[in-house]
Amino acid sequence: MRITCRSPLTTGDSERWPCKVYVYNTRRTLSLSRSTPYVPAPGEEPLKFKAWFHSSAGAIASAYKGSRVGLRLKVTELQTAFQRSPAVMSRLMHIPNTLARWPWPRRCNPLYEEVATESTEWMKQFNIFPHALLEGCKAGLLAALGYPDMCRGQLRVACDLMHVFYVFEEQTDVADPEQARRLADISVGALQYPQNPRPNGEPIVGEVTRQFWSRALAQGATPSGIAHFVRTWEHYVYSCAEQARDRTRGRMRTIDDYFALRRGTVGASPCYALALLYVDMPPDLDVSELPVVRDIHQRVTDMIILDNDLLSYAKEYAAGDDTHNLLTIVMREKQIDLDAAVAWLAAEHAQRGEELIHLRDEALSLSFEQESAQAILEAYVDNLVNWPRANVCFTFESERYFGKDGERVQREWVVKLKARGTTRPILSACL
Repeated sequence: MRITCRSPLTTGDSERWPCKVYVYNTRRTLSLSRSTPYVPAPGEEPLKFKAWFHSSAGAIASAYKGSRVGLRLKVTELQTAFQRSPAVMSRLMHIPNTLARWPWPRRCNPLYEEVATESTEWMKQFNIFPHALLEGCKAGLLAALGYPDMCRGQLRVACDLMHVFYVFEEQTDVADPEQARRLADISVGALQYPQNPRPNGEPIVGEVTRQFWSRALAQGATPSGIAHFVRTWEHYVYSCAEQARDRTRGRMRTIDDYFALRRGTVGASPCYALALLYVDMPPDLDVSELPVVRDIHQRVTDMIILDNDLLSYAKEYAAGDDTHNLLTIVMREKQIDLDAAVAWLAAEHAQRGEELIHLRDEALSLSFEQESAQAILEAYVDNLVNWPRANVCFTFESERYFGKDGERVQREWVVKLKARGTTRPILSACL
């Protein structure tokens, strides 16, 4: 594969050669000139690269090469860009299809419409959200996509859980650190004492959580499943409280620090735990704590984070609420423009997808004395690898980030960037 820079990089009236090329998966900086093409080293197969000049102008090389998952390289386009800083961006944002070659297809629980309607009607009685917005968010759809094989009673619990996420995030997104911590304490307390009525005047998240958890327990939750879910829920809610502290202080995290916090605030771990809530785990064996399964957890969660931040960026930018978004952090930390940050994100997503497939194969090769443990592991891992597709399908099929425009965005993979601060979030949990 040979990649040649076919048009000059310009800043003002001058042409500048060579340009610098950063190859993300090798973390090497190369140089392109008029006559010297880029030729990968023997055995090198870059996932994704961007070319840009170290001042402000840049050349963008968007390239893809078919692989088992994700996108890899073959040059298809070279264009010049003149962004003077990360804050100056093109009016159109091109979104890569990060799951173009993901092996697991979309699956949806056949009980979706019936059960999701019941859950939505339950949520409406609290009068927290405008009903039209609540229906547009389609919380039950995420549950049906994430748990395509759940029975009716358990699917209702899953639909209710997605609504609890919305309620908790709606309240903590506008809370100061002390308020967010109190909301976290209330939600955890409702899990610990679901039989107790919630105090008068308490924020509604307490009663919503209590009713959800009472229904979950009534479906036959196991002791191991209960303990595991409560641990993951505690991590989620207190991570959201930490995010509120960052927001109040105006803290902009590094990429690594952001991932450390976002793995909690994205809420994926409680979703994984729900798949084990009704599983009678063999003694002295928790499949979720196996090292290879923990590695799978992280790869799946990171893919969800990368997709969420990619697909939510335009909405959050227009609302002036993009500081807790990986694209913003990458642009700032690496001093690159939006297109380069999107390329970086796509490469990171593809790498994690490749790793996840290998980890899944490794997990399924394990053997146990108890036959039940083998079956539990296989079902659990299959649920985990289903989540990236479920999450992306939900994003386009609901009104979460694109309103009524999701079908078009999924077809064209382009979204228009509005000026910062021109929209205002009404239901933050759906943004």
